[in-house]
Amino acid sequence: KRLVPVFMDLILREKIPIIFGDGKQTRDFIFVKDLVTFIVSTINKKPNHSLFHLANGKQVSVNEIVELLQEITGYTTFHYTDAIQGEVRDIVLDITLSQKELGWSPSTSLLEGLKETWDWFTLCITTN
Repeated sequence: KRLVPVFMDLILREKIPIIFGDGKQTRDFIFVKDLVTFIVSTINKKPNHSLFHLANGKQVSVNEIVELLQEITGYTTFHYTDAIQGEVRDIVLDITLSQKELGWSPSTSLLEGLKETWDWFTLCITTN
């Protein structure tokens, strides 16, 4: 749910991010700028439906996020612990309706989004 900002904050503070479970659980991550682009590009459109999934439409495991964060940050220490009981194992949303009715799809790759987010986090830390 807040995996990326929590992990980045911990890495910057040289604390160990904790992965609950085996890390194979998946989520559907989307870059905030893609959400902003959606809002700006569709604000005046009148679609047939009023509910759209705003997501990437791709399952990404926690382990994949960790590998990319290791590549981007050089930080390699992560800790696994017991899974959270009752946590949903896999989440992916269908973005077909937003593509079809609004002509929108996310355009930022996971790696690009993580790099830009990391750059923003490091800038915020160094200026505060």
